Amino acid sequence: MSRKLVLVALGLVTCGSSAFAITFTGDVPTDFLINSAILFDDPNDVGLPASAPPGVISGWELADVQFLRDRPNNAMHIGLNFTGIGGDADGDGLEGGTSWWLANLMGYDEPMLGGSEAICIALDIEYDGVPDGVLDIVAGDAIAVAPGLFQVCQFDPNYDQYTPALAFNGLLPQHTGSFFYGPDYELTITNFDQLIDPSLYSYCFDIAVFAGSYQDDGVGEDYIIDRVCFDEEPPVSAAEPTQMDLLAAWPNPFNPVTTLVLDLAATGPARVDVFDLQGRRVAVVHDGILSAGRHEISFDAGSLSSGLYLARLQTDSGGSTVRLVLAK
Repeated sequence: MSRKLVLVALGLVTCGSSAFAITFTGDVPTDFLINSAILFDDPNDVGLPASAPPGVISGWELADVQFLRDRPNNAMHIGLNFTGIGGDADGDGLEGGTSWWLANLMGYDEPMLGGSEAICIALDIEYDGVPDGVLDIVAGDAIAVAPGLFQVCQFDPNYDQYTPALAFNGLLPQHTGSFFYGPDYELTITNFDQLIDPSLYSYCFDIAVFAGSYQDDGVGEDYIIDRVCFDEEPPVSAAEPTQMDLLAAWPNPFNPVTTLVLDLAATGPARVDVFDLQGRRVAVVHDGILSAGRHEISFDAGSLSSGLYLARLQTDSGGSTVRLVLAK
């Protein structure tokens, strides 16, 4: 089992539908900027044969998988973020072009998820917090059903969780959705409240992810077996006054300066910290008294490396978190 980190989704997941103006472009880090749950994959768990050129990274190598619960549209968005080009088995930058060393091994890098190439994810929907180990649905490219075509199906229990690409058994037409392939793989599962009790705002489900092929001899497949958990904030009743302290950033992504925008419900102490994804504090942007209303504070990340960070606002009435993307 690969080692993972779970980032619990907070804040924006309960906003109105305008917060989910998500458009799939094939670039997961850009498309999933809204707060999402992230599972990070071991970056060295896809093997290559000794004949592969130095420095090659297989297109089956996943960096992470991101989940975004979209309550306004009753959907779950899932993004499989590949280190290179998803489906580019030999990592030569040409999805579908077979390198000489792979051809010598009698392997093939098929175009557009052809042949036995597949990318899919299976879910064990257990909202009572007790996993039963039985996967319920599988979504993605189904090599056993229709190669290159997105499907949402029942999971066939005759296949174990390490072979979800073969476990499609019976379409679930009520669960459809869009998808995008290349360089990352992004998909939407609709009617998600039929799978997760919509009255619950804290829940988990088990996942099994597969990306690979049985035709690219010598190149390993990527598997992820883990859990993802959500701890969402229930919506505020319209009859109750809204006492929320909000944090946003613009521009985002940025290089190297962004403006952190604070909307405070009341005057009082406010602290803004920036953390890396290992939970280490890398900057204190503000620590002091601020009046109620909007404040804009500049944050210069010139001393930090490119990557994802978390800015956290903490006040007496609660807190708010926003993801920052530093792209130098």
